[in-house]
Amino acid sequence: MNDIDGISLIYPNPSRGIANIEIQANSKSLVDITIYNLRGQTIRRMKASEISKGRSTIVWNGKTDDGRAVAKGIYFCKINSGNYALTKKMIVVE
Repeated sequence: MNDIDGISLIYPNPSRGIANIEIQANSKSLVDITIYNLRGQTIRRMKASEISKGRSTIVWNGKTDDGRAVAKGIYFCKINSGNYALTKKMIVVE
């Protein structure tokens, strides 16, 4: 069994920049979150976070690694935990 059940929800989606990423975990887990643009370029890499069993929420502030607000468009949120990875689409409207 995987430690992570997956992303329960990304909201709001579409967002105006700030998005909440809910993750459901079977046990305490270490997760990495990476945000990509449509070209597959990494725009934000959030450092590893330890989450508790159950539902946890991680907030993405809608900014790149160097602190710039992202442009409106389609992005992908990838969560890695051990050998498990899950990707979800997000839309930024402003």
